[in-house]
Amino acid sequence: MNDISWPRRLAAAITHASWIVGGLGAVWLPLLFWLLFRKDDFVRPHAKQALSWQVLSPIFVGAVGVGVVLAGLADQDMQTAAIILCAAIVPTAIFPFIGTVKALAKEPYGYPLLKIFVESGKE
Repeated sequence: MNDISWPRRLAAAITHASWIVGGLGAVWLPLLFWLLFRKDDFVRPHAKQALSWQVLSPIFVGAVGVGVVLAGLADQDMQTAAIILCAAIVPTAIFPFIGTVKALAKEPYGYPLLKIFVESGKE
């Protein structure tokens, strides 16, 4: 893995950092890099992980949010509900940051919550 050039590391890092763009840009950038680097054994897995995370994390946070709000309304404990929701939102920024750093350091990265769904190695 020592022969990974700076442009390849940067491309892999951009796929993880795409969450900063938000919205559809967070999905289109990893998808674009996944397609452009489909034969690259370093960029492709990073792009695949980032794309999967950008698609699945809003669904996860939304489901947790709905459940927490409904539970909070039922118990009238909205403060606890807000804390749980924040705990679900924090990984949406932390995991992509770690992926960005790992890509720049020439290391593979698999999002912890996605490992059961998406392999981070060769396809």
